[in-house]
Amino acid sequence: MKYPVEPVTIEYDARGKRVTRTFTDHYEARRFYAAKYKAGKRPKVRRA
Repeated sequence: MKYPVEPVTIEYDARGKRVTRTFTDHYEARRFYAAKYKAGKRPKVRRA
């Protein structure tokens, strides 16, 4: 049984401004967050 998934929004720095990206897959959001964190882009998770 699949449970309804809440979208996850991640904000990060890009070219002098904050950019948001929304994911429905939590594992994809986690990978994206880790990549931006390692790149020093100051990601922040926002629940949509």
